[in-house]
Amino acid sequence: MSKINLDRVLVVCVFILSAIVFTSLMLWGPDKRRIASIETQGHPYLGDKEAPIEIVVFEDFQCPGCRTFHESILPHIKSQYLDTGIAKLVVISLPIFDGSDLAVKSSLIVFEQNPEKFQEFFLNLVESINLEPITKDSIAKVASNLDIEFLAEEIDRFPEHELKENIKLAEKIMNDIETPAVYIQGRKVENISLSELFHRVEFFLERKHG
Repeated sequence: MSKINLDRVLVVCVFILSAIVFTSLMLWGPDKRRIASIETQGHPYLGDKEAPIEIVVFEDFQCPGCRTFHESILPHIKSQYLDTGIAKLVVISLPIFDGSDLAVKSSLIVFEQNPEKFQEFFLNLVESINLEPITKDSIAKVASNLDIEFLAEEIDRFPEHELKENIKLAEKIMNDIETPAVYIQGRKVENISLSELFHRVEFFLERKHG
């Protein structure tokens, strides 16, 4: 084969390889990690249940990283995507830190009994935890301020196996449980920042509409 023909073959090969890489990026988006199959049916959520984009967050009410997420990122996600019906945020709370089980149980109780008030209760509970320790009385006060009938004794009656199910789900999805852990359309967000989350949501939204 002449040098000219060999050069042409190399050019064609480079072109084909570039096309494959470009197509892969378009298909897989910000990364090519596997899609995690997260069963979110029955879990509490913020936003519109029928929203096209699903964000899942594994969190603990008291972990420092989750507190940063709640204070610095969640309000922007809420105003930009949850309140506008673009996305819903599924909350899978894990009782990892001491005392977090009280907050997890109470949020699940409110979601089961008053699903329409869960979002307001969750956001107010997060704010309350930043100001004072988690106790049955502090949780009951948050509920009372929102006109939610809530008996502290319900926490004692809450089935422990439901908490264990959240832990099992986290273990299934992650090799090592970490909080917060955020997944958008089943793909994990490694760098949890507002700009990265916005980028991911916009990418998958464009694919939905494309």
